[in-house]
Amino acid sequence: MLVDLLTPGTREVRLRFPDEGVDLTLGEVWRRGAAVGRWSSTRSSRAVAMVLTNSATCVTVLVGGIVHGLHLVSLPPPWPGVDAHWYGEFVATCCRQAGAEVLAVDAHHLPLLPPVPGIAVTSFEEVLARRGGGEGEREPFVLTQFTSGSTTDPKGVVLDEPTIASNVRAILEWLRPERGAGACSWLPLSHDMGLIGMFLSALAGGGRDWANGSDVVILTPEGFRRDPRRWLQACAAYRSAVTATPTFALDMVMRRPAGEVDLSALRTCIVGAEPVRAETLRRFERVYRAQGFGQETFSPAYGLAECTLAVAGVAPGDRWCSRPVPPCTDSGVGGAGRVGEAIVVSCGRPLPGVEVRVAGSEPVGTVAVRARSVARAYADGAPVVTEGGWFSTGDIGWLEDGQLYVIGRRDDLFRVAGRNVHAVDVEQVVGEVPGIRPSRVAAVQPGADTLVVMAEIERSGGVGDRQIRRMADQARREVARRLGVSPDLVILVPRGRLPVTASGKPRRGAVRQAMAGYRPGDDGC
Repeated sequence: MLVDLLTPGTREVRLRFPDEGVDLTLGEVWRRGAAVGRWSSTRSSRAVAMVLTNSATCVTVLVGGIVHGLHLVSLPPPWPGVDAHWYGEFVATCCRQAGAEVLAVDAHHLPLLPPVPGIAVTSFEEVLARRGGGEGEREPFVLTQFTSGSTTDPKGVVLDEPTIASNVRAILEWLRPERGAGACSWLPLSHDMGLIGMFLSALAGGGRDWANGSDVVILTPEGFRRDPRRWLQACAAYRSAVTATPTFALDMVMRRPAGEVDLSALRTCIVGAEPVRAETLRRFERVYRAQGFGQETFSPAYGLAECTLAVAGVAPGDRWCSRPVPPCTDSGVGGAGRVGEAIVVSCGRPLPGVEVRVAGSEPVGTVAVRARSVARAYADGAPVVTEGGWFSTGDIGWLEDGQLYVIGRRDDLFRVAGRNVHAVDVEQVVGEVPGIRPSRVAAVQPGADTLVVMAEIERSGGVGDRQIRRMADQARREVARRLGVSPDLVILVPRGRLPVTASGKPRRGAVRQAMAGYRPGDDGC
């Protein structure tokens, strides 16, 4: 059971919250979390939605919820620039799917939340202030985590305690934490990579069977956005052995180098959550080589919410590799017609207990996963797996020498001018144009053989129409040069105007819907 993996040992795991100046042992968190059991015993339903943040208070309620067997519905805090009305509807939809009638948040988030009809709101501080009364009989912990909702409505994935524990064990067998080895993360706990990969696995990895006591350093996403350098500075200060990041954060850290930091203790840097770019990894290694960042430190990985988290990863100490996309005659799976961006970074080998196969007769096809850590159902009751226990991920990739290579999602594959084009490739190219925000680009296909790109500009003030048109023209040229197709329309909007999910990912579905009436030849920049 998950609760057994997290039980404090004789040598304590220390939780560090540098942004708050707070240090706690896991034993202290465990004891304070007893209030969650007293609070939940007064409620008729075990389902409790929580806006998970990286605060010490939230972590205490989270651990208490696991220990006392809540049905936790994980929700992200509103991302800066997210539409308040959309976020309120998002929260209501998630709560309705999971059957939660109460929402718990950090006290300082209460004024920021839009009204959510039918949902009672409380603070983590109020929960922890609960005194007296019994704690009730423990039932197994259940987690409902939601898919991102970038292309369709978010779907709740229901994970029981043995399913989560299975993935945590697989992650530890993959990473094999050494004695005293700690972890450092800024990833949001509302994201599966932050919650399962860098929090629950780090707590379990600090136990007797692995690190036998360690530091788990929890930074905030907000602090990272304000100053990305603090991530690497914290890794150096606490001598962390493991960290994790999406690719875009590596680009942010390279734009503002962290200075003289000693990264020699950093054994593994997991890279996932979005397509991993080989050039970004190589450039980061060059920039931070003198600070002790090794050539075997990066561990590209692949996972999904339906699989709890981790499916495959490059083993610590192994050098990551990349390969060209194999020739493929089936235009529906992405091999035919790819040019320019046809080098894919390996996601490593399947983790212990995880099976991966690629459907179809071609080398490239739809990736499917079978494991104990795969959820059985969504919150609406729809099955996740087929009769044989396989989950079809919707991602396109191939297996080579036992390693998994993932190209992108089938839903994000466009057919334009006889070529296959992936949304992530277009977004990467456009995001590299000076003046355009790299993580705020959405490529969509509102009609057959049509490609439209919407992106935010870095600076809203002092940018004239002529400069905007030059950026749009450069984006068109770069996409044509590197991918072999030219967007029919490039729309540049001010900061904060691109529709995004609650976790900050562009909502391609909303952009596609907004452009539904567009036809090639219409005016646009």
